[in-house]
Amino acid sequence: MGLALAAVACAAAAAIAVPPGDGAFGGLSVAPADAQLVVRVRDGRSLRSDPALVPLEGALAELAGSRTLEEGWDRLADTLGLAPDALLDRLFGTDAVYVERAASGAAAAEWAIVTRTDPAFHAELVERLKPAAAAGGQAVLEVQRATVAWRPPWLVIGPTGRTGLMSACVALMERPDAEGSMLALPAAVPLAAQAPAPVEVAWLQDGSGAVGGFGVRMRPRGLTVSVRGVAGRWPLRVASGWPADGTLATALARGSILATSGSPWRGAPDPACPVDAILAEGGMEDAMWSNLGARMAMVVGERTLPESGIRVPTLGVAFEVRDARLAERQWDGWAARLAARVAARAGLPAPAAPPRAPRGAVRETDLSPMLAAAFSDHPFARGTDLCMQSIEAAGASWQLVATDCATCERMAEAMRAAGGAASIAVADEVGELGGTTLARHVASWQPAASSFAPSSAEAFARGVALAARLAEAVDRVRWRIRAGANGTIEGEVDVDLSAP
Repeated sequence: MGLALAAVACAAAAAIAVPPGDGAFGGLSVAPADAQLVVRVRDGRSLRSDPALVPLEGALAELAGSRTLEEGWDRLADTLGLAPDALLDRLFGTDAVYVERAASGAAAAEWAIVTRTDPAFHAELVERLKPAAAAGGQAVLEVQRATVAWRPPWLVIGPTGRTGLMSACVALMERPDAEGSMLALPAAVPLAAQAPAPVEVAWLQDGSGAVGGFGVRMRPRGLTVSVRGVAGRWPLRVASGWPADGTLATALARGSILATSGSPWRGAPDPACPVDAILAEGGMEDAMWSNLGARMAMVVGERTLPESGIRVPTLGVAFEVRDARLAERQWDGWAARLAARVAARAGLPAPAAPPRAPRGAVRETDLSPMLAAAFSDHPFARGTDLCMQSIEAAGASWQLVATDCATCERMAEAMRAAGGAASIAVADEVGELGGTTLARHVASWQPAASSFAPSSAEAFARGVALAARLAEAVDRVRWRIRAGANGTIEGEVDVDLSAP
């Protein structure tokens, strides 16, 4: 085996490895154009030692371990005589690029890591792990179920049996240019034009090659994230129009998980967007779009199921409307169509329309029997209503639509209290998210994991626990997004971290 490994090492050393570019989002140069996600971390060792990141450290280390060498991470650390977090620093602490490509057909998702190491550490890996030689200048770590390729000073890692992405990354490292990589995609140009950041994340927004990304920089007790991307795909799409109202977003955020203020999206609907999906179920007619004003707001709240203590999300949307009386009739028709569609899916008769109510009163339709039947009594379906109300607030008429009446009532109160405060002229959308609220919300799902994922309850519970830990480390998130030229967007996200 020693001679075979020596041959592999000589073949690898003979290849000239082109490192990931040093410019902004240079990690895209080693990711093929069909990769879905690329994460680059420069000087990760220093980032992990930053006191502001202490609340995130354990969860991030667990996340890195679970998405790299899977269950073999702890065994790898033990074999090398290192603590798991020390291994994280040794292996990924200088400069590392993580690449992921989604599953196609029956094949499992692929991942690859390109990380800068030194010859001494590489020799230690060979000595302690005794990898088996493989074709193409690769070696297999059997216990960790990982395959590695050495392109000095870069070590490339991928999952054994799914090395197609890893091989593509190695091939790009051996090219003198970025042709065939994500960096060569036209949609990546706005990303590459900004200043490099310690952490950079890019993802393929859709099959057309649209690329979104953000760079992360540390600040006292928090992070600032610069966002760039191509508009038109949720969640990065942003409509330009009336300047976003930061006061309104802040008022709606109180007691909510998330709240936004901006302009309604008038482009093609995206099935991935929850608001679009709900609007499509009721069939948005052209006359309804024409009656919308220049502003909208959205709230993600929560309610607690009394029988289980599970917190389930609620959604509320406020549309500014031009003609309030016409809007009530239009939205009542939309609600009837939505209820009929949901009932048909469940094999039940359509519910009776709610009785006519005075203008401005809440109109309520109970959707929970139909949703429970259609979605196998999923917790999110229980106790769901469709509640609508017309109000006057912030100098305009609004139509509120929510999945429970408490959310509808709270939105109305917040919008009336916010008044007609000055708008933020530098943003087309502003929003806030409460990390602690989100953490409690998600954590409540863990004891009922079998209700959410009957066939993979244990994996679901682990994922929920990790998500709650990450959210708990965040106090508040605020963002400001602007629509740019040529269908691009840009903005900033401020992440306030919880006290250590």
